[in-house]
Order: sequence, then structure tokens, then C-alpha cells
Amino acid sequence: MSEAHKSGGREGRILTQEQQEMWRMDHRGEMRGKSKEEKLALRTRLRDQLQAMSETERAALRTRLQATWDALPADEKQKLKQKASERQQGRPAEKRERKAGGNRAGRGGRNE
Repeated sequence: MSEAHKSGGREGRILTQEQQEMWRMDHRGEMRGKSKEEKLALRTRLRDQLQAMSETERAALRTRLQATWDALPADEKQKLKQKASERQQGRPAEKRERKAGGNRAGRGGRNE
């Protein structure tokens, strides 16, 4: 099975969505109390760290994160999936807004 297939079909993705949630939980404490700029720098550092790993290190990380996910109770998994879904639903609208320069069609924009 290809890496793209294992990770839900997204090329370039190192971790599945469930593994990403566990990765976030692992580093949540580091984010608390930080400014926006500090959080951005930390996310960038963590992403770079993940990309710099060898395939063997990534495989070990995936195995550990997946085991953590699998050990969670079903209700906790559902809560995390819901939060991830809400985060994903918010992103496309934000990106469209930034691309359009903040002009929102249907809310006083020219497209009405």
C-alpha cells in the first residue's frame, strides 16, 4: 500500500488524521500560554522536525501515535474527530476569503 493511500490519499502527508490528532495532543502543552507568533514558530519547528525524520523514524512515530489513538475510548475518538472536522470546515472558507481580498459574496459584496 502506498504512503499516499495509507494517509487517506493526500500526497505528501506524513501522518494520518488520527495520528495528527495524537501529535497535536503530544505537543499541546508546549502551545499553552504562547503568543500567536510563538505558536506559529513552534508549529513550523515541529513540521520541519517531522519532515527531517528518516523513514525509519517516521514509521516508529506512526506506530506509536497509532497505538495511542487505538487505546483511546470510542467517545474520546469521536470528540477528536469532531474537532478535526470543525477545523477542516473552517479552513477552506478562510482561504477563499484571503484569496478574494476579504470580499464576501452575499454579504454586501458585488456578487449580490
